[in-house]
Amino acid sequence: MSNPWLSVEPPCPEWCRNGAEHLANMIRQRGGGQYFHRGEATVIVTDDVTHNFDPVEVEIHLMQRVEMDARGVFMHPPTVEIGEHSFDLDRAREVAARIVALADRAQLAARE
Repeated sequence: MSNPWLSVEPPCPEWCRNGAEHLANMIRQRGGGQYFHRGEATVIVTDDVTHNFDPVEVEIHLMQRVEMDARGVFMHPPTVEIGEHSFDLDRAREVAARIVALADRAQLAARE
């Protein structure tokens, strides 16, 4: 079994939008030895409203947690973040497929 810890931190993934903020993120977490690669957010306005009748928005973006300690750097697999929820890539594809299937089903029912 290979060692998942890398001796050198790899460059950010091409989708990462944090750039120089990685160090600031680590400092904010009190030197916790971890930071996140964060992709650009896509904001989707839902059909819901707040108690002030403002539209409710859901943010979707890619995220990848990175840990650093004496062993080196450990890159966790990227995830898709939807609001407060995190999905591995396979589960994100499953969620997307189910949303499309539900929308198709509702559209067919509306035509009847």
